[in-house]
Amino acid sequence: MRGFTELQNWVEQEFDKIILYNTLFKYSQRHFGAKVKDTRKRHVKKDEEAVDTFKKTSVESAKKYGK
Repeated sequence: MRGFTELQNWVEQEFDKIILYNTLFKYSQRHFGAKVKDTRKRHVKKDEEAVDTFKKTSVESAKKYGK
């Protein structure tokens, strides 16, 4: 399952019970330590081309100095 909404739908289908999202979320947190996953933040000015260049050159330099 990917999220609490899918879990909520599954509970409704399997057990014919309607549970509020917030109730299910809090229960899952308390009893199972569940968390809402979020993507990592990125800087708005990040240059994707510079990242690709860095990845390519860092692998080459690691091979060169790793001998």
